[in-house]
Amino acid sequence: MFVMNARQHEFVRAFVENQGFKGNPLIIEPACKKGDNYLGRIFAISINDVQHWIIKCVEDNQAIRAQLPLNEIFRREVILYEKVLPEFERFQRRVNLKYPFTSVAKYFGSILDEGDECLILDDVKNHNYIMLERKIAMDHQHVLIVIEEMAKFHSISLAMQMLERSAYEKLTEPLHDYFLKHEDIRNSFQPGFKKKLKYVIKIFNEHVQAKQCLIQCLAEIENILTEYENPHNHLVVVHGDVWYWQISRVQSPALDLLYFLFLSASKDVLDRYHNYQKFYYEKLRENVESVGCSLNSLFPYETFMDHCRKLSKIALFYAIGGLQVMVKKETEVRNFDDITKNGGKIVEQLFVDDYTSQEYNDRISNVIFMMINNGWL
Repeated sequence: MFVMNARQHEFVRAFVENQGFKGNPLIIEPACKKGDNYLGRIFAISINDVQHWIIKCVEDNQAIRAQLPLNEIFRREVILYEKVLPEFERFQRRVNLKYPFTSVAKYFGSILDEGDECLILDDVKNHNYIMLERKIAMDHQHVLIVIEEMAKFHSISLAMQMLERSAYEKLTEPLHDYFLKHEDIRNSFQPGFKKKLKYVIKIFNEHVQAKQCLIQCLAEIENILTEYENPHNHLVVVHGDVWYWQISRVQSPALDLLYFLFLSASKDVLDRYHNYQKFYYEKLRENVESVGCSLNSLFPYETFMDHCRKLSKIALFYAIGGLQVMVKKETEVRNFDDITKNGGKIVEQLFVDDYTSQEYNDRISNVIFMMINNGWL
């Protein structure tokens, strides 16, 4: 069982005292269940039985650290909280962006040293946010809320490039894709994606068109990954996985949108995908043009649609595994500990096992048929 180390405990104690709670009873307890988080452990900090803050601690499992650059990943999240997001906030106030992006938990501080990594955030449950049940796909209204916030966030990158390009380039210089930077991880992508596709092909044995489309996708994996790496597609700071900021990087806004929809949206939403695509782009355009910039000059709608087409298969790879986590019971989830204890490779094996259920089959089928209907697969 993961427990906070002495330095992390002292960090929390000093922080709490600095907040004016010296001598008050302090309770630190797990804040999420298995399957809700992978790259660390999350604890709730309570004073006098009232939950106030969240502390995120990075995994101390050395087998996991040997395979993933956990310190680098953690530092990425801190860079977002300490540099990128504050500068985005200053920029949108400076230029009077019509719809500012404010959906960020308050950040209080961190430890960056290897083995002690942790950060403290405001607990947004104090502001009436709730965690939706991950097994239930999002409905129309919830999807619109997320897409609108995503458009606000992406619009800052686009507007800043047009108005303050040098500042934007300096700010985003550290936001490389570290999964591509580390050759051993990068080399695990292709076999990992192949396993994902072969797993799903079995589900479609009785559906000739879908099976043939997936087999063709399997044959094109190298080209699909090349398109993912194409710097011409890297236009904005993306959230990364709509969980936390740890894999935030510069990529196509289309990938953020598709990742979210493929993993979270209901069949009804996916069947009406074009409505949400247009809604997202209109919100993006409205915000960018509110500061006197032309979205069409940097990211025309036709280019956006082309990005969706080209990167949809990457989003599919994520969805094949990610949807397993979304629909599994807590007792069925495989985390990094489960994979590495038998010498397994995380990037190859994460989210790919013999698990199947009607719920999973239905969710991944919704995504695949949506792609076929749009001519993406």
